[in-house]
Amino acid sequence: MRLNSLYECSCPKCRAERLNGNRHIHLASSSGNTFKDVLKAAERALKYLTSQGGYKAEDISRPEYQKLIDETYKVFDSAIRDNDIPEEMMRALQSDAFLFGSLKTHAQLLEADSLLTKDGRVKSYRELDDEFRKLNVEYNQNYLEAEYQFAVNSSQMAAKWAELDEDGRYNLQYRTASDDRVRPEHAELEGITLPKDDAFWLEYYPPNGWNCRCTVVEVRKSKFPESDPEEALEKGEAATTQIGKDGKNRAAIFRFNPGKEEKLFPPAHPYNKLKGVKTIIDNLDVGRMIQSLQEWSSLKKYDNGGEIRKHSLVDPKDSDYKVLRKSADWFAKSGEKVDLLPRYDATLKNPEYAKLYADLKDTKYWGKCPDMRINGLYYEYEGHQGSGDYSKMLRRGVKQSDNIILQYTGQSDSYLKKLIKFRINEGQEINEVWIDNNGELTQFFKNPTPK
Repeated sequence: MRLNSLYECSCPKCRAERLNGNRHIHLASSSGNTFKDVLKAAERALKYLTSQGGYKAEDISRPEYQKLIDETYKVFDSAIRDNDIPEEMMRALQSDAFLFGSLKTHAQLLEADSLLTKDGRVKSYRELDDEFRKLNVEYNQNYLEAEYQFAVNSSQMAAKWAELDEDGRYNLQYRTASDDRVRPEHAELEGITLPKDDAFWLEYYPPNGWNCRCTVVEVRKSKFPESDPEEALEKGEAATTQIGKDGKNRAAIFRFNPGKEEKLFPPAHPYNKLKGVKTIIDNLDVGRMIQSLQEWSSLKKYDNGGEIRKHSLVDPKDSDYKVLRKSADWFAKSGEKVDLLPRYDATLKNPEYAKLYADLKDTKYWGKCPDMRINGLYYEYEGHQGSGDYSKMLRRGVKQSDNIILQYTGQSDSYLKKLIKFRINEGQEINEVWIDNNGELTQFFKNPTPK
């Protein structure tokens, strides 16, 4: 499924860039997002697909594919939660985001499946590596960037719809960003003023395209005359008409109202039209989705993007919670995304463990429960536990993760260096070692050649 042309931004600046040969300008914007967790989950999903010799819609419930859905959903959920939205509407938008993430996962797995064979034989993952890498970047960097930006704009406009005055004193007025990036066809909508219940807003309420920054404002009926409804509809139709090489209108999918319909994404998006979609919807685990919505709580967000999330099974009464929380805060202040993780009993028999820690499968840490995840990497925190000895703390830590945070003991740096060197020489994997001195963290060791 090639969606490049679908996600092309049609503003004058982007059109000019494409005429000059820059084909990547079709991305909705360049926010600097890297979506590392999604890319990593997709890589594992594609490896699993190869090991199984293919993919069909009925396979979507596999933990490797569910992990990709979950990571994709988190990206969209972050866009929704940044707004003050009524609870019922928020749940509806989150449900739509979960469905869209499931269909997006299905789309890329179908495309990956189509690449698997050559001359009647299944290619090895090594043969597919370059094709899968391009596929991963296309879906989980390029397309996802456009989709994330749309989710930001769509959820903002849904929140605005929920806040509209109900007493009839105001009409809605269409506004653009009024700069050189505004599409000419969107500029034609500037100033359209109509009642909230006019048919125009059912199809042409913003956003009306990828990276559309248009909005609406409430204006007093006594100050602004109403626009001609039929003329407004004609302008709305023109603004959402973009005929592709196949003769189809690529922009018609934007004819919906995210606030009134409580949908985050266009219901007519191509993901909804693929083979096997009914199977995906029928197998959509709504209970798991609801659990996923309740699974994580955001404890703290910083303006630089740093955030601390706590899993619902993490007990703040645990003896080590305060030091973990303090360390997590230090990383979040530095712009990192930190998850405080739960402990499970009988991990390898626990399906919840398999979903949460799916990316540890096929590693030596499968079955372990490290304390936190920072930007997708697992870290184990080791406190004194009465010993106050780096040797015992390091020995416990390396069993859980190759990234270890040690509570400061007062022992010398040279002693800790010897311990780390000894364990590496013994064949143990150590990637990073941090020292926590009462909430102030210092990276003590970084392996220049991690495995």
